[in-house]
Amino acid sequence: LDVNAAGPNDAGYRGAGGFSGQSNAFGSISIVPATQTENGKLTDKGSDGYMTTISPGPAYGYFAGSYYPYRSDIDRIDYSNDTATASVRGRLPVEASYGGGTGNDSYGYSLGGWKQPGAGSYVFRQDYASDTTTSSTRGPLSVRGYHLRAIGNNDYGYCGGRSDNQNQTNNYSIIDRIDYSNDTAIAVRKGDLHQGSRKLSSAGTADYGYVAGGTNPELSSTTRIDYSNDTAISVQKGPMNRTRRNFGGMSSPAYAY
Repeated sequence: LDVNAAGPNDAGYRGAGGFSGQSNAFGSISIVPATQTENGKLTDKGSDGYMTTISPGPAYGYFAGSYYPYRSDIDRIDYSNDTATASVRGRLPVEASYGGGTGNDSYGYSLGGWKQPGAGSYVFRQDYASDTTTSSTRGPLSVRGYHLRAIGNNDYGYCGGRSDNQNQTNNYSIIDRIDYSNDTAIAVRKGDLHQGSRKLSSAGTADYGYVAGGTNPELSSTTRIDYSNDTAISVQKGPMNRTRRNFGGMSSPAYAY
């Protein structure tokens, strides 16, 4: 299982994720990747889909939620001392998993996820300046879902793809946008992904978001969201060298991995 999160500048951080009923099982200890701020650029670090993600501020990475057992706690990694055990900070309002995360320099947002008996339209916000508190509930997504991915810049957060039922028979191409300056409003649906998918990954810059892979069908495609023209359908770019799902993404200012 390859689950990746990025640190500052050129560093990358990897978290281990737990799978249930998948071929590459890892057990139940689970951490989730997050976003980073690099020279003003925000990038989402996709996860294996079994966890909810919170994004970090400039000095820290935050990992939230878990699957089996479901958890709501938030761990923080100090990039300046990254060999130490992550410290436990605040909590999500619910024990959720399978979500996505993005944010800006002040707040991290955890989006969607699974909480028995079904998928949620959750939007939770964590304040980095007060990170031992419980995340606050903000405006919901336009459509509930899990196995989605998020990306963003300093003004907006985007989440794309998802499934909404336990059997994962529905795959959506929906992209929701959260306005950080008005985050109690319902997320606004923008241009769709070029194809419905779940268990995908994402990375990006301040100008573009890239969403790659996913399943049903198995995908190797990479598609780009233009933040300056976000009502358009995402544009396919060069594919990965193989199909992938349940994988992670990270990026530097020039490259995505």
